[in-house]
Amino acid sequence: MMSRKYNYTHYFKLLDEVNQRYARMRDGYQYDFKREIEPFLQSSVKIIDDILQVRTDERFTEPSKEKLISTFNEVIMSCHAERMSLKLFTEQTKYINVWLKHIESNRL
Repeated sequence: MMSRKYNYTHYFKLLDEVNQRYARMRDGYQYDFKREIEPFLQSSVKIIDDILQVRTDERFTEPSKEKLISTFNEVIMSCHAERMSLKLFTEQTKYINVWLKHIESNRL
């Protein structure tokens, strides 16, 4: 197994930035794809891909890890889009937060 380049601190920081970007978009800000969205997506993918290196346990299984990664990728892309409902966004970010706290508290 490869060593991890990032840790839960990076994951929480990324989730905070996703929340800030979503709030800014809801306030009417229009993100420029080339200048703001594309670089954010590129840097975020590196952090999210690192979750593949997180160990699993009896609760955080491989399917859980895969769902965490796909959900995280989804909110990273959709936090700039007006079509993302607040309810769905909130559900997804809560889901991510639960697993990140699990990873942190169990030192996975």
